[in-house]
Amino acid sequence: MRYGIPAVAAIVMVATVSQFACKDKSVDPPIKNPREYTWRADTIEFPDYPPQFQILLSTIWGSSSTNVYATGFTSFGAIMFRFDGQRWDQVFFPDPPTFGQSWYDNNHMLGFAPNNIYVVGAEWYRNPTPPPYALDSSSVLHFDGNQWRPVQLPERSGWVLKIWADSPTNIYIGGKDAIWHFNGVAWKKYPIPINDAGNRIGVTGLTGNQSGTVYISYETHEPAFARTRHYFLSFRNSQWTKLDSAVVESGNIQKKWGYAAFWTSPSGTMYSVDAEVWRWNGSSWSVINPSVGAALSSITGTSDSNIFVTGHFGTFLHYNGQDWFRYENIRYTNVTYVRSWKDGKEVFLVGWIGNNTILLHGK
Repeated sequence: MRYGIPAVAAIVMVATVSQFACKDKSVDPPIKNPREYTWRADTIEFPDYPPQFQILLSTIWGSSSTNVYATGFTSFGAIMFRFDGQRWDQVFFPDPPTFGQSWYDNNHMLGFAPNNIYVVGAEWYRNPTPPPYALDSSSVLHFDGNQWRPVQLPERSGWVLKIWADSPTNIYIGGKDAIWHFNGVAWKKYPIPINDAGNRIGVTGLTGNQSGTVYISYETHEPAFARTRHYFLSFRNSQWTKLDSAVVESGNIQKKWGYAAFWTSPSGTMYSVDAEVWRWNGSSWSVINPSVGAALSSITGTSDSNIFVTGHFGTFLHYNGQDWFRYENIRYTNVTYVRSWKDGKEVFLVGWIGNNTILLHGK
């Protein structure tokens, strides 16, 4: 359960939205340079009851710019909104099986079509013998075009943080101590072979390539020593391979790849982010951008020459294959941009300001 200060109802900014003109209406307007987008803030009508101490949308995905979903967590469980091209409206999905004693917490979303969308996260439930106050279990919700339904995973365990897929019949999700694979018929669980002294944080990066190899970044933490360990592993044909590891602690900060998130471009090139953006050449990682003085949180794009990166202190970056561009016109130092979604013509950006959410729309 996450707690925070009382939330404001909405955050509103005003911007002029550029309009395309074309004499021949049958001809699509030219695609705009992403660095010339005009931005506006889309307002959200947050529910008044129960009163929310915190509303943080953490992930976003759309099948088009007129069908975009954003979801995350509140003081009282998960919440979701859908954008229809004009406004954001709340989406309601089923309560957990033990409603009143458990609640969903959504972390990541991925879809293939308007009638095939997945959201992964945690199902928290009250611990009958605290502490701790709440215990977590894996959660997957699926939308079939009509309603959201819980997916029954085999051998559920801790929270799920990431989802990646290259088709509806090849889906991977990564959690606290395992990954699960869906082959279009059934899910199968594969425990992650890491057993050190730390508390398991889980899969922080998850992606794959066309050859059938899946890559993860995995994290554990030892609070007593303020020590975090990161592991870079590959998974292929049901077999794990440990590729590298790193330690972050006082006086020993090893930066070997981006620990926060992974992404693979359509060409098959893999990227990761943390304090920098890294690129994998098949055998080693290298930094490909200058430091921007902010922790980075996510990376996505449409190609190797059209990449978007979110981060703290209002950081939103674009890479065109040659140089990096920072969106100074939406650089608000009190905002953490956590994720973005794009369709090649427009970008939606999710950010946190304190314990509240802001949604920006660039086109």
